Amino acid sequence: MTGPVGLRHGRAYDVDTGRIGVGHVSDPASGRPVEVELTVVPYQGDERDLTLHAGDRFRVGSASWRLVRVDGAGGYDYVVWIAPADEAT
Repeated sequence: MTGPVGLRHGRAYDVDTGRIGVGHVSDPASGRPVEVELTVVPYQGDERDLTLHAGDRFRVGSASWRLVRVDGAGGYDYVVWIAPADEAT
């Protein structure tokens, strides 16, 4: 899978080198930057839980990804957008 990927709560998404799922998105009404909790499971490696902010990079196996933005944070129908780290979005 290449290009930006929209992640929704309650689903695991396959990427080329593993799977990613969204555990939680913080409420922006708290006055703090939105935090996203992802579970990352590389096909060759151990499961990890990550807490990220917009612009942060993370790895899924050998692939590098970037948290681009969160649409609808503060509600249930949010979408967490990630993209390959080398791709401009």
